[in-house]
Amino acid sequence: MQKTWSIKEKRYDLIKLFWVFGLLFFLAIGFTAHAAAQKPASILLTAPNLYGKNFFTILINSPDPKEAPKNFRMMSAGTAEGLHASASAVLSKGQFEFLVSKLNSDSAPGTLGEAKQIHIIDTSSHAHGFVNNMQVVWLDQNIQFGSDEPVFLDQEKNLLAGLKKEKKVTLYTLPDGVEDFNLNLSEVLKKGGQKIQVQADGVETEQQYLKEKKMSYTRIPIAAKDISNLENKQIEQLVRVMKKMKKGEWLHFHNEEGAGNLSQTLVVADVLKNAPSTSLEEILNRQNVLGSQAKLAAVLTNAKLEKIYAYAKEQAPEYKLAYSDWVSAEK
Repeated sequence: MQKTWSIKEKRYDLIKLFWVFGLLFFLAIGFTAHAAAQKPASILLTAPNLYGKNFFTILINSPDPKEAPKNFRMMSAGTAEGLHASASAVLSKGQFEFLVSKLNSDSAPGTLGEAKQIHIIDTSSHAHGFVNNMQVVWLDQNIQFGSDEPVFLDQEKNLLAGLKKEKKVTLYTLPDGVEDFNLNLSEVLKKGGQKIQVQADGVETEQQYLKEKKMSYTRIPIAAKDISNLENKQIEQLVRVMKKMKKGEWLHFHNEEGAGNLSQTLVVADVLKNAPSTSLEEILNRQNVLGSQAKLAAVLTNAKLEKIYAYAKEQAPEYKLAYSDWVSAEK
C-alpha cells in the first residue's frame, strides 16, 4: 500500500534536511579553519612555526662573494700591543675565505682549515646561521637577545632545525646601505628588499661550520647600544677571551651590521688587553680611526668605560678578580 505524504510531513523532512546540511557546512568550516591554523603564514617565512609564531628572515649575503664583508676593518700590526683584531658584519662562507686569505697571506684562498690562529668572536644579538653558503639573520624582535642567553641560543638552534626540514625556504634580501636591523617586513620591502626562494641544501650554525674548519669560536650576544649598558657578565666573557688569547692569535669580531655597538666592543677589548701600558685617550683615538674607516660615529668615553679601564689597569693580564667582584669591592 503506497504511503501518502502530508504537507506537514514534507515540511518536517525539509527542516531535517536543512539541519543536516547546516551541520555538515559548519563542520567543513571548522576543519578548514583548523587546517589553516596549522599552516605557517606564507607572507613571512615558510618555516618554522616556532612556539605558534612565524618569523621572517633576511638574507645578508647574496650571492656568496669571496670578498671583504661589510664594514670590514683591521687593526694594523703596530696599532695595539698584543691585540691583533679585526671587525665586520656577519660573513658568508666565501667572506670567511676572504678573511683567512687576508690574514694569512701565505695561504691560498679557500684553505680555511689552515688558519688555526683565527678566533671568531660573534656578538650578534639576532638569531643567525648558514643556509647553503649564505649567512641569514632573523630580524623578528620576539627572538632578539634579551637577558636570557640560553633561551635565546636554543631559539636560534630551533629556527635552523626548522629550516632543515624544508625543501625550499623563502628569504628576503637586505638592501644595500641599510644599517638598521630593527625593521619589520613591510619596511624591508619599502627599502628595496626582494623576496627570493632557495633550495636549503645545507643548514648549520656558525659554530658548526667553524668547528669543521678548525677555527676557534666564542659567542657573546651583545644587544647594548652603549658601553654604559654593557652587562658585567659580558665584560667577564670578554676578559676570558683576553686571558686565553694565544701568542700570535688573531681575533675577528662581528655582529649583524658590523657597526654601532661592535665598535664599542672593540674599544672594551682594546682596554682589557692594553690598559696597563696605554692611556684611555690613546685607545679611544685609534678606535675612532677604525670607526671612521667603517663610517661609524666616534666612540666617546663615559663613566662605565673609565671604570672598565681602571679595572683592567689594575687586574691585567691575570684578572684574578672578576669584574663584578671588583666593582662590589670598590663600593
